[in-house]
Amino acid sequence: MLATHKEGIIALSGCLASEIPELIQKEQLAKARESIDWFKQTLGPENFYLELQNHGIPEQAKVNRQLIPWAKEFGLKLVGH
Repeated sequence: MLATHKEGIIALSGCLASEIPELIQKEQLAKARESIDWFKQTLGPENFYLELQNHGIPEQAKVNRQLIPWAKEFGLKLVGH
């Protein structure tokens, strides 16, 4: 459905409960990378951002440490929350 209605959509990778951060927390890094690639290919790199959050939650630091280098690798921008 997202692929069909992607025009004009800008998406973020989301909070700890969203798909990509949840996969990182579960150490399912290959699946997280596949998900990032799907969003990048579906929405375009100019419309998909990896989201960094820092609310003092240790799991967020773990997710952020993974997302920062992936942003460069995948050619995506970061957005802080």
